[in-house]
Order: sequence, then C-alpha cells, then structure tokens
Amino acid sequence: MEQDNQTQLKEIDKKILITTLIDGLATLVFVLAAYTKFWSKGSPLHPILANDLLVYAMLGVGGAIMVWGGLRLFALRRQKGNVENT
Repeated sequence: MEQDNQTQLKEIDKKILITTLIDGLATLVFVLAAYTKFWSKGSPLHPILANDLLVYAMLGVGGAIMVWGGLRLFALRRQKGNVENT
C-alpha cells in the first residue's frame, strides 16, 4: 500500500510541476500584455505588441490559463494531501 501511495505522490508531483510551468508562462504572457496596454505609454517592448487585438487576446488567454492553473493546482494539492493522509 505504501508503494502505491508513493507512486501516486510522484504522479501528482509531476502534474503539479507541469501545471506550474504552464501557469508561469501564462503569467508572463498576461503581464507582458498588461504592461503593454496600461503602462507602456505608446511604446511597446516589441512592434508586434502595437496591435491592440493581439494584446487583448494575450490578456484573455493568459488570464484564462492562469485561472485554470490556479484551480488545477488547488485540486492537485488537495488530492496530494488526501493521499498523504491515507
């Protein structure tokens, strides 16, 4: 039984790592878009970011993935706690 719990913990830790990496990249995309939209004062870091539609898409997609990542991490950590307590 202990072996099974260790295997489950390793799988959960792997899922947590992958989710954290995806969430981190989404955070970078979101922050870059927010900086471009609200604080760059008309001079974006890259010329492609001058396109408002792209910036709005980055905000939407980045924000949605951040929400997904947060919910997924919450569920995975709760699942990890349940496995550790059994």
